[in-house]
Amino acid sequence: MQSKYFPVILKMDFFIRIRFKFLIFIQKYNIMMEKAGYILLGVVALGWLGVVLFGMIEAWPWGLIGFLVLIGLGLLFAQVVKDRLSNKEDDYYSKNVDL
Repeated sequence: MQSKYFPVILKMDFFIRIRFKFLIFIQKYNIMMEKAGYILLGVVALGWLGVVLFGMIEAWPWGLIGFLVLIGLGLLFAQVVKDRLSNKEDDYYSKNVDL
């Protein structure tokens, strides 16, 4: 005799198997998904930056203030990236020290 909950148990088992397969897929392609996420984020950020710059050009001469702010932030970001890539101590600690 079957339980009245048997179809529900089958549905739960189906979703558990699907979730398990999805988790294995994520583990297998984790690096590829991370790179795709960074690429997508970069494309969206560049698109947003283009729209903002176009808006600043249209708001001339007041848009020049925002344009200069964006240039300053871009230079600071470039300096941070350059410092991080050239610092060997950070590389050592990120590879060898566990928290």
